[in-house]
Amino acid sequence: MFNQGSTVFLLAAKKNEFKVYRLNCDNVVKSLFIEVFNTSIKENINEYEEISFQLGYQLNEDEIWKIDNFNIPSEIIYALENPDTIELYSPADETGITADGYYIKSIFMGELIDNKHFIKFQRFEKSQILKRKKRAIIYKNNMFIKNEDFCLNILDTLDAIYYDNTFKFINYTNANKVLPLGKYYREATQEEVNNFKTLEMFTLGNEASFDKYTSAHNVRGQIAKILDSEVLSNHNALQLKEIATSYNISIDIQNDKIVIPTEKKDIKYFLTFLSEKIYKGPLSGKTLISSSTREKEE
Repeated sequence: MFNQGSTVFLLAAKKNEFKVYRLNCDNVVKSLFIEVFNTSIKENINEYEEISFQLGYQLNEDEIWKIDNFNIPSEIIYALENPDTIELYSPADETGITADGYYIKSIFMGELIDNKHFIKFQRFEKSQILKRKKRAIIYKNNMFIKNEDFCLNILDTLDAIYYDNTFKFINYTNANKVLPLGKYYREATQEEVNNFKTLEMFTLGNEASFDKYTSAHNVRGQIAKILDSEVLSNHNALQLKEIATSYNISIDIQNDKIVIPTEKKDIKYFLTFLSEKIYKGPLSGKTLISSSTREKEE
């Protein structure tokens, strides 16, 4: 449990570089951080199933993401082990950037449990910085005065925890603001998207329409899953059409090639089929579409 003797740190970033600052605060402000950081990112977290982070799956209420063998930045560990040597945070201007060009990325507190670092993180949004307007005033000592101070808001929730080389979180977008998780999230590159649409078994109906739809991050993740699954290597166009027909998915074939649909809705169903997010209800026999999938663990 964190207490008044605990230290509040800011993880700051400049391009691909990290730097940790120590937040100097009085007992009242420290109590605010303690109150937040002594909570969990999810109530009764030990009662929730930990799911290895993967593409194409949406967590249920009783689940939480985990990334094993997580590479925590060395700057964070050094700060926790040498807190008194860490430079105090001081904003250089109203944007919160420091004199050496770093901006706040996240806030964290940590402690040792069984000689292992236990760290809790909270993302930091630019909107948490209260902009100093020309006519901004605050009420203090029975009088309104002009606000000349740099002010921050503190969020009420946490976004991630780290312990024993495992990083746990609920929301990918928020956790990615705490620390970059891009290397743990497989997303098709532009080159892979180009290779996908020009595969020998495909012909494009409308390239501009397809390119527009596949510019979204989640769709690129879907394409990456299709490529990694090798379903396109294990099935030819006629086989895919036959299977798709049994699921009420229409696939047009011309000259032994699958014509990639032109309409957004049809492209969506086409990729949903290839990424195996469509199935038959085992009892009703109806064709169903899943918003998320993951392989059953043995």
